[in-house]
Amino acid sequence: EREEREKHRERPLGDCKAPGGRAGGGEGEREMEGGAATRLSGDLLLTAALLLLQSGAGVILVSGECGEPPRLNDGFPDIDLTQTSFPVGTRIRYRCNEGFSLAEGKSPLITCQADSSWTAFVTVCEANSCGAPPDLLNGYYKTTSVVFGGIVTYYCNEGYNLVGKDTQNCIAHGWDGRTPVCDAVTCDDLPPIENGKTPPQLQENWEYENAATFTCNPTYTLIGERTIYCRANGTWSDIPPKCKVV
Repeated sequence: EREEREKHRERPLGDCKAPGGRAGGGEGEREMEGGAATRLSGDLLLTAALLLLQSGAGVILVSGECGEPPRLNDGFPDIDLTQTSFPVGTRIRYRCNEGFSLAEGKSPLITCQADSSWTAFVTVCEANSCGAPPDLLNGYYKTTSVVFGGIVTYYCNEGYNLVGKDTQNCIAHGWDGRTPVCDAVTCDDLPPIENGKTPPQLQENWEYENAATFTCNPTYTLIGERTIYCRANGTWSDIPPKCKVV
């Protein structure tokens, strides 16, 4: 019995076979779920790190590292886009594209955690608002949207002509260009009439819906329309009347 104990005591260390049938214990291989293999070296066992081969990605991650950060609609991570792995503790800040801003109360930061995952991703980029377009005197507008990328189109009421560009775009910092104006349509000056009086202009030009009323001298009778109007198409509603003796 004593001799048997001595045999066991004298057996050299390191003769045990490693998992998978390999001898030496320097490196082993274990089949993982899905057919992937994880290699464990002596050094990695001491540091408790694993080499993980991402299926189909061709990227090897070490435990304690995170893969590529999540994508952000209308934004981007402020990193070198060629980098594919990040050590634990890495903090990445997201920035929004031009015309977009970080939503109120949302953090732009994520952190690589010890379990090789990123912290919860709550960053949201929202389109900047240009606000309602300015009112258009004697006109109106229609919009596709009042946030970044939206377009406003202006129209004038009947009897008014649009002066300026009829559209504006919502860009990063507001509506681009100048708001157009609606100028009243004008009619030609009225000729004087014989034996009568042409009404004086009340302003520089005869404008849409202005009325001109004619009168004849004593003993003369007005033939035609006494009052004519400036129409939306820039013409008078009738020709000036005449004053004749009847």
